Amino acid sequence: MKLKTLKDLYEDEGSGFGWDNGETIYRELKAEAIKWVKSYPIRNVETQTEGNIREGVIEFIKYFFNLTEEDLK
Repeated sequence: MKLKTLKDLYEDEGSGFGWDNGETIYRELKAEAIKWVKSYPIRNVETQTEGNIREGVIEFIKYFFNLTEEDLK
């Protein structure tokens, strides 16, 4: 089973979300995700584990919200 992204869930009519105003919700959530990625705290001193977790969170957000490098400019 493939991990679904927010766009997949929005476009999947059988998802059961029943978004009446889905396009607006999708755009607002994506905009919020862009803010998260851009402002995710980067510490000057971090352990390798903390760095890996931070990078993992950022990569998940980018994947789930279908963020491109163009979105993050």
